Amino acid sequence: MSMVALPRYSPSPSPAPDYSVEPATGELTLQRSPQHIHRSPQSTFVRKDGHITIVLTGQEDDALFPTYGRHSMITGEIMFERADYTFEVVLHISGKLETTTMEGGSNVIPLLDKTVVLWNAEVDNNGLDRPTKINFSIQLPGTFDDDGEARRLPPSYRADFDTLPTMMVRSSYALQFSFLRSPSRKLGLFNRRKSVFIPFQYCPRTRPHRPLWYSHCFLSDIKDSPEEWHQSMIAVKVPNSSELPPVYFHLFVPASRIYSIRDSIPFHLQVNGPIESLRALLCTNREEKRKGSASTNGGAENPSFEKGPWVDRSSYQIKTPMVSRLSTQSSRVSSSFLPGEIPSFPVESKADDKQPTPRVSLLRQVTIRSKEGKFIRRNQVMGESKPQPVPPSADTDDVNGPASNYLDCEGVLTVDKEFRTGSFKAGNVDVKDYIAISIIPHNGATSPLHGLELKIPIKLVTDSFVEDNSVAVV
Repeated sequence: MSMVALPRYSPSPSPAPDYSVEPATGELTLQRSPQHIHRSPQSTFVRKDGHITIVLTGQEDDALFPTYGRHSMITGEIMFERADYTFEVVLHISGKLETTTMEGGSNVIPLLDKTVVLWNAEVDNNGLDRPTKINFSIQLPGTFDDDGEARRLPPSYRADFDTLPTMMVRSSYALQFSFLRSPSRKLGLFNRRKSVFIPFQYCPRTRPHRPLWYSHCFLSDIKDSPEEWHQSMIAVKVPNSSELPPVYFHLFVPASRIYSIRDSIPFHLQVNGPIESLRALLCTNREEKRKGSASTNGGAENPSFEKGPWVDRSSYQIKTPMVSRLSTQSSRVSSSFLPGEIPSFPVESKADDKQPTPRVSLLRQVTIRSKEGKFIRRNQVMGESKPQPVPPSADTDDVNGPASNYLDCEGVLTVDKEFRTGSFKAGNVDVKDYIAISIIPHNGATSPLHGLELKIPIKLVTDSFVEDNSVAVV
């Protein structure tokens, strides 16, 4: 059997190049993953009760309550001014999900029930010495048992719906420190237990899997990158007695449909249809518009809207729709969401009743499943945006003929600051978020067109995809 020797190793005459974060001369960065640097808070939360002081570390400055994230470590120390009679120290971590509805009554689901003995006189010190300070570090569980299924703990959350029929949802968490005191030999007292109750906020963090797509010119961007947009369509129909064709609304939002609760979410809205249908839906006074246009142009109608909620006084000319050509360019630009899939319910809104037509808003739907299996739903408006008109592109081609016309508008949606939690599902509670568009004819009493509502399911999370150096709890 012959043995073949391996070739001799000869080191390279030149040393390996130095590593640098930024590209050097002649180098190019091909791809860069976003960096998420979240510095842990360095302050403390202090609760003093008599001769006992509890210090929780890793908290924000001047926080009213301690805050923890998913699988966080609850760390701190307990200090005693007088520890002569302390026999045992126990920490109990609790959490519960409470629901109350007028139709289904009240229900409580336990989320956390963990007890840890931090110190015991007989076990730790053989009953001799009493410590003046006890350090502790306990990891917070990340799941709970939901009818035999391990499900993630819901964030701290509260929603009260005061309008009839009333409904309330609350998920809450707390730390309870219990101190068992040994009997006093001099006074002959029995064992006594003292408890210190500290509620805390549970805020698990999540971020989108891709960044938001911000468009400077939508009609150009959707031609180049149609996969970056999700398209939904709804038709505003007419009664059987009317001869007007329907008007089609196309709503475009960033394709991921997973956004941070602090993101500014761009959208683009395009409406197209015959000129008569557009006038019936959007004009302030249809008959006056028709007469005014006919008298100005010698009997020929001018297909423009000089007033109303869609355009300003500069009177943009109506052009041919682009969406008929764009919707076939990518399978990710779909119009699969139908208005009948999600039921409509009364909405609690702080906005003025005199809304523009249409209304684009962020909508939260809170659903409770009662003990009888019924579903009770309430809606909240988390933010609204007034669409701004967009002038038509100069290079738009009239491919569908003069019978089909369109108007464009765009805007940005933001969540009101009072909302701090994203979507979640736990126990008998399901919190879902949508981008909703309501189409209401401007002349509701006289318009032959019906108003409709379209909801696009989205998911709101706590963090943005982009780099963020703000302090957050991991």
